[in-house]
Amino acid sequence: MAFSRNPLGHRLGWHAFLAGLLVACVPAASAPTSVTTAPTALPDTSVQDASGQPTTLRRWGSGKVMVIDLWATWCDACRDTTARVERLAASGHGDDLVTVGLDVGEDPAVAKRFLASRPSKLDILFDPEFHFSDALGIDEVPMVLVVDRQGNIVQRGKTLDAPMLAKVKTLLEEQP
Repeated sequence: MAFSRNPLGHRLGWHAFLAGLLVACVPAASAPTSVTTAPTALPDTSVQDASGQPTTLRRWGSGKVMVIDLWATWCDACRDTTARVERLAASGHGDDLVTVGLDVGEDPAVAKRFLASRPSKLDILFDPEFHFSDALGIDEVPMVLVVDRQGNIVQRGKTLDAPMLAKVKTLLEEQP
């Protein structure tokens, strides 16, 4: 069987690649898509900030509740998910909530050109070499992660759904 390289850089058979592409293009259903996970520490892998400097998401959201939206410019489904995370960012949770858009698998210049025509309310970071996404075994976008104040991923899903919003609310209500 011939292999292709999907946009996140993993090798797949062409049937699996096409099936994944079809799933990615179907609008999100109203049923919950997120899953609560056993707390998993954010990997301490390097990503880039807007100026190209290395940072880590662990450092970026230290001591805060964090919502991380993994996205790419070519991903149509990511636009809806990012809009949901941006609404959360604008909802007035102040300094207790950090919302991050993590562009994966692209040259940061591509994402910056995209963002020039569509500014974001999120803190934008870049994972052009898949260090963060690979460390977590994430091979598709969109993907949203909810991180507690201790730096543990406690929920993940393809979009910011009602259970995920409830988890964020619960985490924000807990004392730091």
